[in-house]
Amino acid sequence: MNEEQFIARISVNLRTLRQLHGFSQGELAERLQIARSTYSSFEKGERAPSLYTCLHLAAIYNLSIESLYQTDIDTAMLKLFR
Repeated sequence: MNEEQFIARISVNLRTLRQLHGFSQGELAERLQIARSTYSSFEKGERAPSLYTCLHLAAIYNLSIESLYQTDIDTAMLKLFR
């Protein structure tokens, strides 16, 4: 996986996880202690979150850090609800 693929995968997964857990971007940004615009840039695929931010996100969602980018959460959720 190259950097572009990593950012694309994590952006989709972050949006999906946030929506599944009922967080707004602002609420999640506050929990991460970052600006909402910074968090939004992660979901838009404009930038990748830092390792520290990924660790914090993994803890919030009770996932391994690898799950944030190795799994296509969108596709997994579609399969789960079929």
